[in-house]
Amino acid sequence: MLAKIFFSILTPTYNSAKSLHRCMDSILSQTFQDFEILIIDGLSKDQTVEIANEYNDERIKISSEKDNGTYDAMNKGIKLAKGDWLYFLGSDDELYDSEVLQKVADSIAISKAGVVYGDVKVKGNAVWAADGSVYDGSFDIKKLLLKNICHQSIFYRKQFIEQHQISFNENYPVCADWDFNVQCWARGSFEYLPLIIAKFNAGGASTKEIIEDDFGNEIVEKYMAYSNINSYGKLKQIIPSERMYQLRKFKKYSWRMRIDSLVKRFLS
Repeated sequence: MLAKIFFSILTPTYNSAKSLHRCMDSILSQTFQDFEILIIDGLSKDQTVEIANEYNDERIKISSEKDNGTYDAMNKGIKLAKGDWLYFLGSDDELYDSEVLQKVADSIAISKAGVVYGDVKVKGNAVWAADGSVYDGSFDIKKLLLKNICHQSIFYRKQFIEQHQISFNENYPVCADWDFNVQCWARGSFEYLPLIIAKFNAGGASTKEIIEDDFGNEIVEKYMAYSNINSYGKLKQIIPSERMYQLRKFKKYSWRMRIDSLVKRFLS
């Protein structure tokens, strides 16, 4: 019988030769060594695969084949992972220090949550965070409906993901990770660790400008479907005011919103 693996660290790559050494070194230098590294490569044309093979470590598994982008690679990684906990680390990101995995392992070994998350230290300027800032503390559902938890700060219990058949929706080329987290929130418990997990490189397209693809206009509808919440009263308590306009597409709620608006104007 094969020994169980604690962490599966999944890293999608495509032409990542310039940054992969730094990413992998941050993993392999950890004091906690019970992990596997899955390099899910999209047929890189540079030295990405060769660099990964240089390490000659049996914990490193490499899959290189044509894919449909990062989220396709991440879905493949979930199926290949053998660990109890899944962690996605971008090829241009790195773990914060050599003690991170030990600290997380100590915490989640006694956790009953389906998802455990911390913070990231931002490297470079993003539209939603300045260089050197720490993003972004504890979340509740209102906060999650406005912005995402940084993926490089999250650990997912694989059994939870498989039980609820949660996957990345590739129809959202920018926000599939946000949709993934909303699915998880609707179906299980999250636990926050006041710990910086990774150094996040603010160099991707979604960090240069606010881009939400279609998910930004569908997030309320998606959360309602995932959580099976249909009560206007409950929705009104959960949905942040910036997202309430999305309820107008539902006729059964639009009249309630008009009444709320009239009452607010009358009382003001």
